[in-house]
Amino acid sequence: MPTIRPHAGRVAELFLDDARAGGIDLADVALYFSTDPPLPAGAPTVDGTGLRLVRHVDGERRRALARELAARCDVDPGVLERAVVRRGYASARNAALVEAVLDGNDVAVFVDDDVHPLGGFLPSHLAGLAAGDDVTRGGYLGHSAPLVDLAPLLPEVCRVELGRALSLGNEVLPPDCLTAPGRTAGEPARGLVVYGGNVGLSLAALTGGRLPAFFCPPGARGEDTFFGLLLAGRARVGSGAAPVLHDPFRLGVGAEGARVEPTPAALRRFAGAVRGWVCYAPLWVRTQHDDPAAGDAVLRTIATIYAGHASCLAVLGLADVPDVLAAAVAAAEAELALMQAVDRAWRGTLMPALAASAA
Repeated sequence: MPTIRPHAGRVAELFLDDARAGGIDLADVALYFSTDPPLPAGAPTVDGTGLRLVRHVDGERRRALARELAARCDVDPGVLERAVVRRGYASARNAALVEAVLDGNDVAVFVDDDVHPLGGFLPSHLAGLAAGDDVTRGGYLGHSAPLVDLAPLLPEVCRVELGRALSLGNEVLPPDCLTAPGRTAGEPARGLVVYGGNVGLSLAALTGGRLPAFFCPPGARGEDTFFGLLLAGRARVGSGAAPVLHDPFRLGVGAEGARVEPTPAALRRFAGAVRGWVCYAPLWVRTQHDDPAAGDAVLRTIATIYAGHASCLAVLGLADVPDVLAAAVAAAEAELALMQAVDRAWRGTLMPALAASAA
């Protein structure tokens, strides 16, 4: 579980309870918290009774893992730093996978700190992986994304246009995401939709070079977005895993799909998500178009919408979005090249070296 939130320990215990109910022997289960500040060392906490082990993969441990990998193979330090060291959810996931391989595990199943099990979660992933899937993926019930009811704050025309801008740079948000929240856009033209809070991986497939690294631009989420993009066509992917309840506002089980009032706390959560989506939109758009000019046209449309609705963005505490987008656009080509370099090194050098050391 990648996390920066103290309540992640309680969420993990819910999944451990679900695993017990599914007949899973916890002596075969290792739990990994991959953390960044503001969490202190050793947080979050969990009752590890009966578990094979509990590990906290924090920034210091990620740097140690990078040194171990550098000693085993020749890889560009910048690529290695981006893959497993730099603060963020992509390197947090990658470092946890490296740790899981070194500990001799066979599979890895990711959950997030804003999801809850609905029954049969871990057994469904284990069944798919045992049947030969390299990756098992499940969906989300409840709130598909951390979206807030903005009708009390913004006129409909603004919500329509801002929703369209978000959807143009996102793989799961439809154009009406701010007027009819709850739906998703389905599979993108390129890549697969993978929810980082509900995905299982065969570690044999990982060390065999069939699975990509998680990757996202600085300041962005979307590490599962680009994992799904690079995964397509390379591995056997199953889609039969049990869904989880996505609860980004911590409303609890029983509040699935409930309208989210635009309280200050909810708006902060929403604004953080929007900035993350905007940060990765230029790279996502670039990967969806062979002709850079076509991608540039999409990005100009997004920029025009944000500029034309600056006052609405300011109401939401998002006055900086046009500047965030411009910075991400300027970095998109470099981020694309770095993503490709990380993918090549991960599959072709790092994972084979890791497999050799774990053998």
